[in-house]
Amino acid sequence: MSTAISRTYEYRGHHIEVSSFNTGRWNAEVVVCGPLTDEKPHLEIIRSHVSAELAERAAREWARRWIDLES
Repeated sequence: MSTAISRTYEYRGHHIEVSSFNTGRWNAEVVVCGPLTDEKPHLEIIRSHVSAELAERAAREWARRWIDLES
């Protein structure tokens, strides 16, 4: 499993970490941490994209929607 992209973002006070990896198709792991909370980070795997960039973008957009729904 090779990692191509690993980036961090801030959105509405939340910390988003995205790492894409190749398992035959590009997938991305996204971790969302809330602002100054003791809650466990939320982890999701976004699956099956044709490039690392598309997997990373899909994971980032998923995290933003999740934050919007949880806020």
